[in-house]
Amino acid sequence: MGGKAAAVVYLIDFLKGFIVAIIAKLIGGDTLGLFCGLFVVIGHDWSLFLNFKGGKGIATSMGVAFALAPKAALLSSLVGVAAIMLKRYVSLGSILGSGFFPVFLLIFGYQIKYVLYGLILAVIAIYRHRDNIKRLLAGKEHKLGEKVKH
Repeated sequence: MGGKAAAVVYLIDFLKGFIVAIIAKLIGGDTLGLFCGLFVVIGHDWSLFLNFKGGKGIATSMGVAFALAPKAALLSSLVGVAAIMLKRYVSLGSILGSGFFPVFLLIFGYQIKYVLYGLILAVIAIYRHRDNIKRLLAGKEHKLGEKVKH
């Protein structure tokens, strides 16, 4: 549907994670923010309303990450964007950005519960991208801007 539609969907998914995490943190502190943040990602990825199918959870995860750990979220986003700009694979940027999130949490000295949360999000992201990983390894993943033949 094009870049504009993708940007709108990304923003909505991002805000879904961000708003849930902020409200939960305000009501019950860090632990509730992390807990609700995790479950908004799980609900996005395996939606009850879509017969337990859904997206890959990157935008929703980033919304939660920016709400709860903005410095680590910013750096992991920069890793993802850099990978996309260099290789033109959105999936690779998503995987690398997600994978670096717990690393940055550790570097910035966040509590262990944040690091574990980051690891769980990274595992979910990698699992949700397993088909993309197979295509990347086989050299068959589509690049950003490439026309997809139907």
